[in-house]
Amino acid sequence: MDIKQRIIRIIKEYDRIFVFRHERADGDCIGAAVAVRQILKDSFPHKRVLFVDSEDFGMYSFLGSSDEEVPEEEYKDAVAIVVDTANEERISDKRYSLCREIIKIDHHPEREDGRYGTVAWVDPSRSSASEMVAELFLEREGFVIGQEAAEALFTGIVTDSGRFRFNSVSPQTMKITAMLLENGVDTEKVYSYIYLTDCNVLKYNAFIYDNMKITENGVAYVRVTKEDMEKFGLSYDEAAEAVKLLSCVKGALCWIMFIDDVKSSDSKDIRVRLRSRFMPINDIAERHDGGGHAHASGATAHSPEEAEQILAETDESVRKYKSTHEGWM
Repeated sequence: MDIKQRIIRIIKEYDRIFVFRHERADGDCIGAAVAVRQILKDSFPHKRVLFVDSEDFGMYSFLGSSDEEVPEEEYKDAVAIVVDTANEERISDKRYSLCREIIKIDHHPEREDGRYGTVAWVDPSRSSASEMVAELFLEREGFVIGQEAAEALFTGIVTDSGRFRFNSVSPQTMKITAMLLENGVDTEKVYSYIYLTDCNVLKYNAFIYDNMKITENGVAYVRVTKEDMEKFGLSYDEAAEAVKLLSCVKGALCWIMFIDDVKSSDSKDIRVRLRSRFMPINDIAERHDGGGHAHASGATAHSPEEAEQILAETDESVRKYKSTHEGWM
């Protein structure tokens, strides 16, 4: 029995199913979680399937909302499905541990501290967790994928693949996306929700370009403070999205956003969003309380000095890569 068959078998055994995702939600983890809940509710009307989460969906609220709180007793004798979350520390709702069994579906590189779950399907070659969820249910009879679930999965694939630009996109990604489109995805609606921009965000984007700097070896970076976010009226998630603006700088193989952590009012931490093309940067993130994909990772600098250290390490990595490789731009 392969891993996907084991997951399906476990799902069918339980009448109560809880879905979980990682903190600081992005389009992939919300899309995958919403889709799992909707597919299982549509496929098994007699089952109780819940996605209980205290964090707001932010810009992805068009996909729906989480369910109301339930007593902790309901988690017992239930199965937890955790999507798009590499290690237990990042799971946004710790009540997953109350469930009898845990299913992990994730596309991040597996780490020593990331091994959890009764059964874990981990495939770093995939464009997104949403692609994996779509494949899990599309290839089996008896599972209903309606327009709502298809749009959630499409959103997850589109956002985590950079609109199909990243090298994680495979022929399988495109085949799965085509099948989702056949299930009624309104692409104009989805793209409008994701990419239409408020005027204050456009002004903030101009601020990012105006304040961007580039290191000697080719790391584009920008620093965003709490005061900057307040000035433009942006939440952390909205402000952090701007890291993608630095991706188009020719010769800058890595780009970094250093952004104040606003999770608590007294936090002095600086969140670090690292991105790259051609060369991996997740090893740098892992050395600084973080991790992620080879070309898209996150870390935390616990002081301005550590932020400078991360920048210096990244700059040195770019220097070494450029000196030993050709074809980079």
